[in-house]
Amino acid sequence: MYSYNTIVNYNLNEELVFEDFSLTLIQDRSVPGPNNAKWQMNALHFKISGKSGIKTIIWSSGTGRIKPTKFTYNEKEFLLILKTLVTTKPGESFSYIELQKNELVIQKTSK
Repeated sequence: MYSYNTIVNYNLNEELVFEDFSLTLIQDRSVPGPNNAKWQMNALHFKISGKSGIKTIIWSSGTGRIKPTKFTYNEKEFLLILKTLVTTKPGESFSYIELQKNELVIQKTSK
């Protein structure tokens, strides 16, 4: 079982078990940028499963600032973080950690 707030390696179709659910990357695809742009965005489709059934969420590299994907499962709120993890400790300034390809962090934002 993986802990929240820790860097976890993931692969296509590999089930990652957390306290409240399991997370599986089910599709990794490139999609064209807007307005026939010559560049592509990544879209990662994750399946969340557990006591509350199955849900799919999508994380995208987007067209601008890369942000975590917020999601709710079993009435609890979480963040799926890829690319950049922002950390802070009391009394310290923000620290940025660049996540490698196939690394993610799940943060639980509510109980």
